[in-house]
Amino acid sequence: MKIRQTDDIEDLRPLFERWMKQCNDKDFGLDISIEGVMQDLDWWTQTFDHVLLLAVDDADSIVGLMAVFAIPNHMSTKSLAIEKYWFGAGGLQLYRAALSWAAENGCGRFLASASRLAGDCHDRVAALCKKLGMKHFETTFITEV
Repeated sequence: MKIRQTDDIEDLRPLFERWMKQCNDKDFGLDISIEGVMQDLDWWTQTFDHVLLLAVDDADSIVGLMAVFAIPNHMSTKSLAIEKYWFGAGGLQLYRAALSWAAENGCGRFLASASRLAGDCHDRVAALCKKLGMKHFETTFITEV
């Protein structure tokens, strides 16, 4: 497994299509589309310093992704690196590449989330974060109004 970077959000579309097949959006009363995800990612990449990381297998197929953004942090003098759209294979390698990018870009913290939206991977992601020594910072719940 290799990790590479891309500047083209369209490179992530095939993995987002796979993510949509596992997405639990209807369980939460949401209506998510590939185009909506792409527009969201486009906004984030135009707004914040970022890196788009891809996990690539031996056949050079994209099998995992993580988008990382450096955002201003009012609770610290350093930016906060946050991940969005961490999905697919290569989780540990993507994590290490994200930490390296965050350090190189002056971020003081890295924030990852385990979402129940992204299929049934929540418990695996949470377990990986704990195994990596990350501290449980926040849990989010959602309801309709």
